[in-house]
Amino acid sequence: MIEWVSARLVGLRPLRLSPSAPLATTSPTAVPSRLTAWLFNGSFAVLDEGLFAGANFLANILLARWCRPDEYGAFAVAFSAFLLLGAFHTALLTEPMMVFGAGKYRREYRAYLGLLVRGHLGVALPASALLGVGALVLFYADSPMLARAFAGVAFASPTILLLWLLRRAFYVQSRPHWAAAGGALYLALMVAGIYAVQVVGWLSPASALIVMGLASLVVAAVLLAGLRPGLRITDNAARASALRDHWNYGRWSVATTALMWAPGNLYYLLLPAAGGLAASGGLRALMNLVMPVLHANGALSTLLLPAFARAFRSGGPAVLARRTRGALVGLVAIAALYWAAISVFRHDLVRLVYGPGYADLADLVVLLGALPLLAALVAVKGAALRAMERPDLVFRAYVVAAVVAATVGVSLVAWAGAGGAVVGMLASSAASGAMMVRYAGRSPRGAGTA
Repeated sequence: MIEWVSARLVGLRPLRLSPSAPLATTSPTAVPSRLTAWLFNGSFAVLDEGLFAGANFLANILLARWCRPDEYGAFAVAFSAFLLLGAFHTALLTEPMMVFGAGKYRREYRAYLGLLVRGHLGVALPASALLGVGALVLFYADSPMLARAFAGVAFASPTILLLWLLRRAFYVQSRPHWAAAGGALYLALMVAGIYAVQVVGWLSPASALIVMGLASLVVAAVLLAGLRPGLRITDNAARASALRDHWNYGRWSVATTALMWAPGNLYYLLLPAAGGLAASGGLRALMNLVMPVLHANGALSTLLLPAFARAFRSGGPAVLARRTRGALVGLVAIAALYWAAISVFRHDLVRLVYGPGYADLADLVVLLGALPLLAALVAVKGAALRAMERPDLVFRAYVVAAVVAATVGVSLVAWAGAGGAVVGMLASSAASGAMMVRYAGRSPRGAGTA
C-alpha cells in the first residue's frame, strides 16, 4: 500500500489551466451501455456513501451507547455547528465543481481540481478558527462539556472538509469506485480509533471528533494520490475565470446553506433550552435510525447533478424532465420500503441499537421515517434546478423551509420537545419540496446566475 501511494505521489506534475489543455482525467471504466454504466457507478456510489456513512453511523451509535445522554447531546450540538460551516464549504467549492467539472472545465480537470484544493484551505482554516473561538467562549461561559466538543470539531474540520471535496471529485470523473475504496479505509480507521480510545478510557465527544479528523487526513492523502491535481496553476486569467464562475454560481448556494442547515439542525441547538443536552442527544439518536436511507439517497442524488447537467446541456428541459421523473420514482420507492420496515420494528430496533436508554422515544420513529421520502423529492428536484443553473430558485425554496422551521418548528419544540422537533423537520421538508416541484417545471436556464 505504501509503495503504491508513493508511486502515485511521484507522478504529480504541475499543470497549466488553459482552454486548450487536453483531457486530463483518467477514462472511466468501460461499460457496454448507459444502463450498465448507471448500475456500475450507482452501485459504487451507494457503497461509497454506505462506507463513509457507516463509519459515522457506527461512531454515533457507539457514542450514544457508551456516553451519557448529555455528553452525546454535546457532540450533536458541536457537530451541527460544524455542519453549518461545512455547508458553506460545499456551496463554494464542491457543488459548483459537480456542475463545472462535468462541463466547462472537464478538459482541464486536474488543473481545475488543484485550484479547488487550494481554495479549500482558504475556506476551511477560517472555519476551524471560528469553531475554536466558539470553544473558548463556551469555556468561559462555564460550559466545559460543550467547549471540549467544539475544540474537537475545530481540530477535525479542515481534514473532514478536504475529504468531502475529494470524494465528490471522483464522482465528476465517473469514478465512484475510487471514493468507495477511500470509504473502506475510512471505516476501518474510524472503528479502530473509536474502539482504541474506549479501551483506554478516553472516549468522549472531543476524542471521537479527533479520531474523525485523523482518519480523514489519512484517507484524503490516499485520494489525492489517485486524483493527482495540478497544484501549480500558472494561467492567472483562467484561474480568475474559475473563481468568477464559482462565485457567480456559489453566491446563491452560499445564501442557501444556512437555510438548508436550519430545518435539520436548528433543533439540536433549541432542545437544550427545553430539555437539556440530553434532549438533543435523544433527537440525534433517532435521526441515526433514518440516516442509512438518507445517505443512500444522497449517494444516488450526488450522481444526478452532473448527469442532469449533461442531460440539460445536450437535450434541454424535455430530456431533463424525463431523467428527473425516473430518478424520483426510484428514490421514493427506496425510502417508502425503509419507512415501512423501521415503523413495524421500531421498538425492537431502538432496544437493539441503544439498549434501554432511548426506548421512550421509539414511537417517534413512525413519524421520522417519513423524512427520507420528502428528502428524496428535495434532492431530485434540487439537482434539476441546479443543473439548469438556477440555484436562486433552490434558495427561494429553502427560504420557505427556514421560515417554517423558525415559526412552526420553534413553537412545536417549545410545546412538545423532541416530538415537536420531528414534526417541524417534516413540515420544513414538505414546504421546500413543494416549492421545488413548482419551480422545476418552469425555469429557463441560467437566469439565476447572471
